Amino acid sequence: WYLNLPTTWKLGAGFGVCILLAVMVGAFSLLQMSRMNRAAADIAEHDLPSVVVFATIDSNIWQLRARQFRHILAIGDPQEMQAAEQAAQKNIQAVEQGIRDYQSTATTAEERRSLEELKGAWADFLKMHQQLIQLNREGKRAEAERFAKGPIRTVLLERIDPWFERMHKHIEEAAKRAEKSSYRSAQLGVFISVAIALVVAGLLGWSISRYMAGVLKQVVQSMHQFQENDLTAMQKAMEALQQGDLTVHLTSRSIPVDITTRDEFGDLAETYNAMLQQMRQIF
Repeated sequence: WYLNLPTTWKLGAGFGVCILLAVMVGAFSLLQMSRMNRAAADIAEHDLPSVVVFATIDSNIWQLRARQFRHILAIGDPQEMQAAEQAAQKNIQAVEQGIRDYQSTATTAEERRSLEELKGAWADFLKMHQQLIQLNREGKRAEAERFAKGPIRTVLLERIDPWFERMHKHIEEAAKRAEKSSYRSAQLGVFISVAIALVVAGLLGWSISRYMAGVLKQVVQSMHQFQENDLTAMQKAMEALQQGDLTVHLTSRSIPVDITTRDEFGDLAETYNAMLQQMRQIF
């Protein structure tokens, strides 16, 4: 049925399909870009704020650690000890606020489990901090120093710091996975869609050009046969008639064009075959 369409319709359909394929490729590319944007938005809305919160908590814990030693060194100076305690209290409030902020973004079971682990380590650290403050107030500097460099340091280095390292590594790996999966999926999808579009457009263009070239080739071959055989024979017959030879017999050797489509080329073939038939009758 496609070959029976008018030639303008064939060409229009071919260009229309190419345009449609281009639109589909563009739409698919936008869809893939939207997926990448969602992955980037998830990183921006979830992972990056978590990184900021972790940095705030970690920084304030280490500042609190410095306040502890300042408090030890200030034993015997009530005013300096009070200033150190006030500064330490601000760090404690900042850490607890950071934990609450992270709790609002912890959505997965793994994140909530990690949060409980941090809360437990922080509670132990804070309890030891209060014990250290009490030792300092009692003037037990040597015992306070041993406590700060022993149990408190152990909690910090073996529980809190490794927790931050694991979480930073987890976020980094999650961001890399999201980036790779989104980019590779988009790249593969766009590549496949472009390849399909090129194949379909190529096959469509090839079929239309092959059909048109085939039709024109048949017409040209038949016209060559008509020129080389029929017209040449007619010329010789006319020369013979001029010489008085009335026994000349003419036979058309041109082959009709075998095109049965109902488009412009079919009309051309029908007209050409009718012309050959009329010439045969004249012969």
